[in-house]
Amino acid sequence: MINLLEVAERIRTGQKMDTKSYDMGLFRKTQELTKKYNLNQPGKPEFWEVDNAYADAVFQAGVDFLTEWGAYCVTTERVIKFTEDEVRRAAREIPSQIVVGEGSDTRTIKKREIEDTQNRPNIVVAGHSAWSDEVPVPIHIAVREMVSDERVDVIQGYMYAETDKYEISGPTHWAYAARRAVERVRNGCTQAGRPGLCVVQYPTLTRAFALVAAMDPYRGLRPTDGTMFSIQPDLHVDADYVAASYVYEEYGLAYKENQGGGSNFIADIYGGMIISIASRLAAWMCYRDNVQGGGGAAEPRGAQRDWGGVAPASELVAERAKKYDAMWLNFAVYKALHRNTGLITKANIWGCHEMAVEQLSDEFLLMQAISAMRETLWGNHFHFAGSANPPTVIRWPIDVSDAVMRSKLKLSDYQELSSRITREKLQGWQDLSRVKDQRMKAYESPKQLLDTQLNVYDFFKQKISEKYLENEKKVRSYLKDLGLDFRA
Repeated sequence: MINLLEVAERIRTGQKMDTKSYDMGLFRKTQELTKKYNLNQPGKPEFWEVDNAYADAVFQAGVDFLTEWGAYCVTTERVIKFTEDEVRRAAREIPSQIVVGEGSDTRTIKKREIEDTQNRPNIVVAGHSAWSDEVPVPIHIAVREMVSDERVDVIQGYMYAETDKYEISGPTHWAYAARRAVERVRNGCTQAGRPGLCVVQYPTLTRAFALVAAMDPYRGLRPTDGTMFSIQPDLHVDADYVAASYVYEEYGLAYKENQGGGSNFIADIYGGMIISIASRLAAWMCYRDNVQGGGGAAEPRGAQRDWGGVAPASELVAERAKKYDAMWLNFAVYKALHRNTGLITKANIWGCHEMAVEQLSDEFLLMQAISAMRETLWGNHFHFAGSANPPTVIRWPIDVSDAVMRSKLKLSDYQELSSRITREKLQGWQDLSRVKDQRMKAYESPKQLLDTQLNVYDFFKQKISEKYLENEKKVRSYLKDLGLDFRA
């Protein structure tokens, strides 16, 4: 497979092009490939009924994009081209299994199958957020509770804008913040009795120096740990990420994660499918990302989200759903990657990340349950992101997933159950997706960052609220009546 030194050489010597020209060419190339492979097709209500030929056409379009137009290095303003043989060979060599952590916390993470009833999802919990010393729960306490469940296999950490009364500005402070963030997550894991748990660095910034500063088998990143290197929207690659990836590959870092992708310059949702494939292949070839999101079909980002960070209103979601069979197209991208690569995929579980405005109600628990059913059956591992989720938010989807696997449900069962739950219990419920990203409180009002979580769980007394326990018992009983095999 193409080595990272060769990628770095192409970043230095590739065709010079300004960003606007590359992005507008991206627009034209995705239109051309959509037509060439006849991707603009009506989907089916049964979203899992994607034939192999269509999935392979989606994958080939992504391969063609990298060979004909390439990725783009925003650092050097040069195009990174690959041959089809290089892309195809790289796709074949994506590992379908990795080993992370050490000692009793060693975990094997494997590619899961669609409708897999044998291999349980691995669990990744994540700060994936800025943090402040003003948050009323210190990082090591929050981490201790997030990883207390033995089913947790990986924790992704935090970044600091300010800590220990220092503003994080300039090389020395970048290095200090990167090292302290990892060290404090490791301290929390040790307090939980899990010193060997895989810790994934959440980068303070993209400078290679700041990224590799956290390498330290005693207090920082060990070879059994990981980091996050994301492809930016519109296939934009960062030269510093490539440099850091080279160092980490030499170091033997076990886990490398991509959460990037998407595009502002595609014409439509079909172009989004092509970029989704191409960005995941590029993340492996340029950064060696071996755990990634499973891809999907997305319209240009401007159609989904305004730049104030507010997700679309429910009316826009409904309008898009009528225009496209979006679930079918999303599954087509996932199947394209699943058939043509060994990529290990994970997906966010609903209710974490920016949408955590409440975690107590029946509706919240049911929305999480629907998310856990879907990702279990699609073949994804679970990712829980968003500052600091209490153990309840992690354990409940795990229990639902285990019940799904014991019940040997199929995707058709998921569709029937999710429709029934929505019809019976979720009609007219508040659209949490319209809420501003709650993680911004780390900057705006750090003392309120965990208000939602503290309503559910006392991180110091390790006590779950009675209201939560009452609601979970009720929801568990409802789902059991629908056929899910919960165990005591």
